[in-house]
Amino acid sequence: MSATKRDSMIIYASWLDAIEPLPDAVQKESLFAIVKYGLRGETMQGLGTTAKAIFTLVKPQIDANNARYENGCKGGAPKRGAEPNNNQSVTKAEPNNNQSVTYNDNVYVNDNVNVYVNDNDNESECETRTPALTHEEKIFNQFLEWSAAYAPDSLRFQEPLELRHFVWLCGKYGGQKMKDCASDLHNKGAYKTNKNAMNCWKRWIAKL
Repeated sequence: MSATKRDSMIIYASWLDAIEPLPDAVQKESLFAIVKYGLRGETMQGLGTTAKAIFTLVKPQIDANNARYENGCKGGAPKRGAEPNNNQSVTKAEPNNNQSVTYNDNVYVNDNVNVYVNDNDNESECETRTPALTHEEKIFNQFLEWSAAYAPDSLRFQEPLELRHFVWLCGKYGGQKMKDCASDLHNKGAYKTNKNAMNCWKRWIAKL
């Protein structure tokens, strides 16, 4: 994530749903960790087990949102009146048919309601036009929410599972095996002897 400080960030209702049932002290710790990382790019040290699991759940989405924001501010349509470049050649990218992920398991059905938090009335236009989540990002968020509820220790790797890892694993093994593997990783405390989640997942899920 970029270390650039921001004036606002996106908060999702699903995050609040996961944090609200927790004790007050854990709520405060979790929310402060999320906001501090989202606005300043700073990762809190010494988080409790539950707060760390919550932070691990939401971190990939914060990174994705901030990356889209930064990319949007760098580019954009050319200004009016600019002369066209007749020498420019454009090649359309071919669609990647392997990136589509579909879950048929009802446990992942969850409607995310976006809540936009912004206390800066003078915010720039590119800040307010954050793109909607992709299908893969929505499914990944739902999987992380399920894991936080039923297999929280599967989220405790020092190098957590990323969206691109999830898409690859899910496309290869399917939703049910993903759940089975997360439960197994949780029950056996795999994070204690493995640092990188993807490396561990690839070995573990192939044995199921």
